Amino acid sequence: MAALEKIRNRAGLLIGVVGLALFAFIIGDFLNSGSTYFGMSKNKIGEVEGSEMSIMEFQDKTATFSDIVKMQYNQNPEDADVRDAVWSQFVETSILKAKAEELGLTVPTEEMQEATLSNNPHPMMGQIRFLLNENGQYDPKRLATILSQSDKYADYYKMWLYWETNLKNQMMMQKYQSLLFAALSPTKGNMEALASFDKSVMDFAFVRKNYFDIADSTVAVSDAELKAKYEEMKPLFKTKGYRSVKVIIYPINPSEEDVKDVEANMQESKAQLDSMDMKDIPLFVSQVSDPEFPASTSYITENEVDLIFRDFAFTAGKGKTSDLKRDGQYYKVLKVMSDVQMRPDSVKASRIIVFRKDKEGSQKLADSLMAELNKGANFDTLVKKFSQDNKALVEKGGDMGWMKEGMSGSEDFDEKVFAAGVGQVVSIPVQQAFFLVKVTAKTSLVKKVKIAEIANKIEPSTDTYRNVYDQAKKFVLANRSLAQFEESAAKEGLQVRPIERLAQNQSKVYVLPQAREIIKWAWEHNVGEVSDNVFETPGQYVIAAVNESVEEGFVPMASVKSQLEVEVRKDKKAEILKKELEGKTDLAAVGKVDTTTNVKFSDMGVARIGNEPAILGVAYNMAVDAVSAPIKGNSGVYLIKMLAKKDNAVDANAFMATQKSELANNTMRSLYQVLMDKSEIEDNRYNFY
Repeated sequence: MAALEKIRNRAGLLIGVVGLALFAFIIGDFLNSGSTYFGMSKNKIGEVEGSEMSIMEFQDKTATFSDIVKMQYNQNPEDADVRDAVWSQFVETSILKAKAEELGLTVPTEEMQEATLSNNPHPMMGQIRFLLNENGQYDPKRLATILSQSDKYADYYKMWLYWETNLKNQMMMQKYQSLLFAALSPTKGNMEALASFDKSVMDFAFVRKNYFDIADSTVAVSDAELKAKYEEMKPLFKTKGYRSVKVIIYPINPSEEDVKDVEANMQESKAQLDSMDMKDIPLFVSQVSDPEFPASTSYITENEVDLIFRDFAFTAGKGKTSDLKRDGQYYKVLKVMSDVQMRPDSVKASRIIVFRKDKEGSQKLADSLMAELNKGANFDTLVKKFSQDNKALVEKGGDMGWMKEGMSGSEDFDEKVFAAGVGQVVSIPVQQAFFLVKVTAKTSLVKKVKIAEIANKIEPSTDTYRNVYDQAKKFVLANRSLAQFEESAAKEGLQVRPIERLAQNQSKVYVLPQAREIIKWAWEHNVGEVSDNVFETPGQYVIAAVNESVEEGFVPMASVKSQLEVEVRKDKKAEILKKELEGKTDLAAVGKVDTTTNVKFSDMGVARIGNEPAILGVAYNMAVDAVSAPIKGNSGVYLIKMLAKKDNAVDANAFMATQKSELANNTMRSLYQVLMDKSEIEDNRYNFY
């Protein structure tokens, strides 16, 4: 009881202590960005118009999209490109969803079914590779199977969900654009008024005084003028924030020692080529030659032989091995594997694939069909009746088209088919099956030879990588500020390259294709700081220093000073030239006179002048023989003299159709960007990548 009494008496203190501890726990976790209360955003890759995506969902979608690219284009995409594509789709989907809800727009199930499973599918369906049949055409049955058996075809189903989202987005965007276009379309009266401006065409002479004729050094620009121009152009300088860095790139090139090592290895390969049994050479070449130069067992033409060995291959004779040769980044050696022969460059052939449950059954049927063909049976008829080939090829009579040697991947195929006469059928065993191949056409004979070529690329060794890294690291340790960085680089003759306006989630720049780590580092450090680490990108080491940091808002005036100076000088030069031309009416006395004809008010550009809308505006209101006042243009100041104005028949309906088409195109081009600019987008990818 005494103990309980003590607890009661100290309850207030105990509660305070527990509360303080709990508060410290929560605040501590908050400060360390690890609290379950405050750290939920750590799992959020981003949010667009109220729609969130978690890092887990993002990673799942990037894996799916990577598989799609591999299937669609037979290539491995870069991770950064995949992430950008997935993020772009999320942004587009979220924006369209929000706008559609505001306007009550939907893509009903019936429309999706019509677009995907009908006989009149949406054009996008023809782009989805795994839904195409043997003829390369979209097959709705394939999609229906995937949808009805999504567990069995789980990978394809995930890929379809990506395409389905793209399709819905496209259909929704088309609806949104149509709605907006209908609202923006001018009235018939407006169109007729616009068309009336083109009821005459103009011929006029002109003379131009170019801005570049006045040296920049003669036109002073004050700070006040720059500031005024900056305020005038400020809307153009809006930015979401960026960082700029200066980098020194250390290329990792092979050393002389690396060159000697590759040369020595290739001398060993040459010696083995000299002494090796001919039948073992193809396997040896496949083991020691770089993948870009695979082993070949086919006859090839002069044009297919490596240029540096072309003469040797066709004159040295069978069994001869060339000297070792340096060819750019490679050392190469070649062995002639055959005598020179005259063979067709290409053959055209058709095939019957005979396949039964065992090789004996296949051979029996193949022999039977060969006997029938020898008696005069029609090859096309036998193809359609017996060939186990794919349906598309069977329907074409087994036609394989034109082939060069090596395309079949079978030396036996090449030997028999390229030696056969036109109209002859040869039987070729292929594992458990037999190919009955009929030669239907041949090209003329050309010189061919078999060769074996080994090529090894001269690449930097591990020691070379280490030495270049040590140079870069030594520079980093000795120069810990931007000023030191630039000063030491100048002393050592190292090139400092500026890389400007790096967005927070950017992944690459023109000189650094894999620059994500550098960009992320720049956003996490302050102006003047030099990277502690040496960054590695393909073929080079990089060190960086931050030289500019701009937050969301407007680009600082100092960062666009050169651009502002150009514009201010143009304005001042225009005033100088306008004063010089003021009151002048004799164009020939001013300079070289040129003429342009058949100019309409609606022209986007004027022949012999270019894009100068100010001239069109002045010319439209001029009388024949009149000379204009000086006109400030984009590239100089102009005087024009109206030579003639001729009536022009304007088809109002055609004009209206053209204007509507241009409006629709402009709407389509700019709508999505405008929607993005107006949307609330939280992009947290930089927290994860």
